[in-house]
Amino acid sequence: MDWRPYAARAMGLGAPVVSMVADGLPVTVRARSVVRTRRGFEVLLPAGVTGSPGPVCLTFHRSSGTGGQENVVLLGSTTGSGDLLEVEVERALNDWSLAGGAVGRTWSFVRHAKELRKRVRAEAARRDQPVPVVRR
Repeated sequence: MDWRPYAARAMGLGAPVVSMVADGLPVTVRARSVVRTRRGFEVLLPAGVTGSPGPVCLTFHRSSGTGGQENVVLLGSTTGSGDLLEVEVERALNDWSLAGGAVGRTWSFVRHAKELRKRVRAEAARRDQPVPVVRR
């Protein structure tokens, strides 16, 4: 999924959570800052955290105490190392934000159901796995 339409909204949600592999181990940290670039983002990691080239996930999100939440998840790779990562974004995951009141959140579930089913089928095919079955 093209990530560009999601980038402006992502920037409005604050610094992302960065998930990556560093020194052979999975690491998830909140970025100190993020700057949009033509190919993705420049991400400043917290002091003492060192990134390395490889796959990366940026999760921009905000939640409220009343059950609403907004998120943008972008996947890509980084060529940077140290505490400043240059992230080239490759794709966005489907958005499932639940902003607004109860009616708005319900409508969001209904509106996204078709997209989610399509995405689940595509992701299962990509992984050469059967589509999960939800049992009631």
